[in-house]
Amino acid sequence: YDRARFLRFAGAVATLRDEYVRAEALLAQAAVASARLRSRPELAKCWLERGWLALRQGHFDRALAEYERAGRVFKRLGLPLQQAICTKNIGLLFSRRGDYDQALQATLAALAAFRALGRRSDIGAGHLHIGNIYYYAGRWSAALAEYARAEAIYAEIGMEGYQLIARRNRTMIYAEQHKPEAVHVLLDS
Repeated sequence: YDRARFLRFAGAVATLRDEYVRAEALLAQAAVASARLRSRPELAKCWLERGWLALRQGHFDRALAEYERAGRVFKRLGLPLQQAICTKNIGLLFSRRGDYDQALQATLAALAAFRALGRRSDIGAGHLHIGNIYYYAGRWSAALAEYARAEAIYAEIGMEGYQLIARRNRTMIYAEQHKPEAVHVLLDS
């Protein structure tokens, strides 16, 4: 079991380092080891990581298939956090593909699951992502509201880096709207 987990973690690190060929090999080995152990949760986690790998490479159909497959297993096994992570990643995938309606639908579903689980940092991330969806769809008022929600949550839980990202995104909208006074208020706060 430890070897399967180690291979999955190593694959995830390789993905983060953009070492895609190495990541694919490690995640394939992890999936084989997990299947031999008959560990459905670990196998589904491999598929989740393979989805992230495919998403980073721009292979959207493959990423979606991996996320959906992992999500079905997590649902069957009663693992709501992992299922919510799959749904969140599907939202990211649709955003990157420019399908903002489906991105919003998936992200709202993930946000509801994170709320039910009490995952404040994931709730903040959900609002931040919804803000991004609205931003790219040109719905700036809605984006501002979501960024403000994300900023408040991040301030509440002490995640200053993400709080600043949410504030920066609000600043970008005010700059686009040619509202320098609003930009200065945010920058001075």
